[in-house]
Order: sequence, then structure tokens, then C-alpha cells
Amino acid sequence: MVKRVIAIAPGKIILHGEHAVVYGKKAIACAIDATITIELCATDDNCVSFHLPNVLCQKDALKIKIESLKELLVRCQSIGRIESNILDWHEKIKEFVASTLIFNGNENKLLNLALSSCLFAYMKILVLDGQCNFPSVFVKIESNNLPLGAGLGSSAACSVCLATTMLVHAGIIHPKENDQGITLDDNALEKINETALMLEKLLHGNPSGIDNAISTYGGAVVYHNGKISHISSLPSLQFLVVNTGIARNTKSLVSSVKSKMTDFPEVVCNIMQAIHEISVQAEGILRDVEKSHSQNHEMDLKKLKELLKMNQHLLQSIGVSHPKIDEICKIAKENNFSCKLTGAGGGGCAIVMFDEATEQINSLINELNKRGFKNWKVKLGCKGVQLKQIDK
Repeated sequence: MVKRVIAIAPGKIILHGEHAVVYGKKAIACAIDATITIELCATDDNCVSFHLPNVLCQKDALKIKIESLKELLVRCQSIGRIESNILDWHEKIKEFVASTLIFNGNENKLLNLALSSCLFAYMKILVLDGQCNFPSVFVKIESNNLPLGAGLGSSAACSVCLATTMLVHAGIIHPKENDQGITLDDNALEKINETALMLEKLLHGNPSGIDNAISTYGGAVVYHNGKISHISSLPSLQFLVVNTGIARNTKSLVSSVKSKMTDFPEVVCNIMQAIHEISVQAEGILRDVEKSHSQNHEMDLKKLKELLKMNQHLLQSIGVSHPKIDEICKIAKENNFSCKLTGAGGGGCAIVMFDEATEQINSLINELNKRGFKNWKVKLGCKGVQLKQIDK
């Protein structure tokens, strides 16, 4: 068992396919250079400690005694095996966290959910799968320009890092150290992705799996019916991420779309198919660039801009936009840029595509700043989860 392990994983933007991907349609996502870092250390204080200093403004580490966790395991096991009762186990753990720790306000509601997910991972990966006999550990979670609840895959990046550090600590996966640093083979990445998806289901109900996939593998991926294909080379595009400042709930938004699908199946099915076709068109453009280094950059850019705008209108039609997103899109349009929501919508972030040679982007940034919208440029296609350090 290692003494210390540090993992870092990226967030993402979804170019096309959010919501439709849940119904078996195609989606395209790209890793961005905004990340989550998790450090897991073995301790000898007979506690499991979690510290989230700049994720949920948690000042001090929260400690839970091992003896309490042993009692919690007994209560969970009375339900049945964890594999067939995952949600029931998670509910027991959430009840434990709520009764053990003092929470006030919405921020601490999120902290409760985050800690419940961390404790579930501890029980499943370290205690049960790894048979580590309740190890004392300290877990520190930090955000590197990846805001929580903004549609940029922060929870998936956390889940991927949590899975990676705990799987390494338990000896379930075995990274290799060489001249390239610490590397993870395909089997290890597959195990990380599978474990992270399990944790994501606790947080979001029935996620598509695209967020944890892009955080695990990085780069740009096309996700369709659970299958991932990679786009190894992207054209020279830049994106501005604009935060509405409105927190949204992925689970409730997915549920609202499901209700519309039930009430208006023919209409919503056609909208989902249209979103799918946009993803297909965008993938074709991106793969043409990948294969032949297309010389028709201006035409490609124009098509991608139009697809972005069309997708935003379709997402508006199923009720997952937000007045703040609509305002950002209006400002972008007035400055001759294309814009759409990214992620679940209902707040969160919007993305604006621009050519790296375009000077007018500064005018847009100034206008967004005047309206109080935080924004920043991002690089696309960054690396997936990486191990930064392992101390044995």
C-alpha cells in the first residue's frame, strides 16, 4: 500500500450532444485545461479525513473516526451486498454524514453530497474491493480554475481523481514509472473510468458517462451508446467559457427533459435526432481536419459556428437554457460570435467559439465583464487523468 498518491484530472466542455446523449445519440466533448487535484495520504490517527479548501470553501479538514465507519459498514451490510444495493448504501452513508457532521446552508448541502460520495468510494474501493481493513487516510481535494456546478465536469474530474488515488492506494491498479513519468495502461484507465461512472451515478442518477470518459482519457472524444472514439487532432479553435454564476442541478434537468419526452415523445425524439445530426456534422468536420489538415479553415469555422447556434436553439426548445445563458448568447451574437450552453444547462456555463486570429474577442470580453459575467479562455484537447506523485 502506497503512503501518498496525487492525481490530477481535467474538466470538459461538451461541443454538442448534451441531453441527447442520454437517449443514445452522439455527443462530442473535449478536455480543457481546468482541473481537479486529489492528494491521498496514509496516516496513523485512526481517522478518515477530508479537506476541500477551495472546492467548497472548507477551512478545516473533517475527521471521521474509524470506529464510526466500522459501525456504518455493519448498518450498510444489513441492506445486502453493495453491488446490488448501491443507491441504498449511498443513502445510508448520506444519513451518516448528515448526522455526524454539522451543515448549514446550500453550500454545506453540496459538501454533504461530496463527502457521502467520498465515503462511498472509501468503503467500496479500499475496504471491500481492496480489503485494506479500514486504513487511516487524509484526502485533500483542490480545484484549479474548475468551478463547481457550472457544467464543466467538476464532479466527474473529482470522481476520476478519487477513483485513481484509491485504486492505487488499494493496490488494485499498478501504475508504471519510467522516463515518461508515472503512466497508466489501458486496463488501469478502463478500471478508473468504470469506477468513476459508478460514483457519478450516485451524484447524477443516470449520467451518460461522457464526463468521466473525457476526464479519464482526455483529448477529444465522440461518445455514442457507451462507446468512445477519439479525435486525436483538433483544428486551431479557441473557446471562451462564460460562467452565468447560476448553479444548476444536472439530475433535475435530466429529469425535466425525461418528462417532456414522456409528454411529447414525437416532438422531443425529433429534437434529439436533430441534435444527433449536428454532432455527426461537427464530427465530420473535425475528422476531416484530423486526416487531411484541411485548408478550408474559414469554411470549416463558419460551419462549426452555425452548428453551435443551431444546437443552442434546439436546447432552448427543450427548456434547458436559462435567461442568463440567453443573455450571454445575445451579447455574443451582437459581437458576431456563436454561443451555446455546455453541460446540463439551467445555468452553469456557456461557450463562445472564436478564431485565434480574431481581435474582436477583446470587445466581447469587455462587454461580458461589464455585465458581470466571469469568463476565461480555455485550451481544448488536454491530457486525461495523470498521476503526479506516488510515495511508497
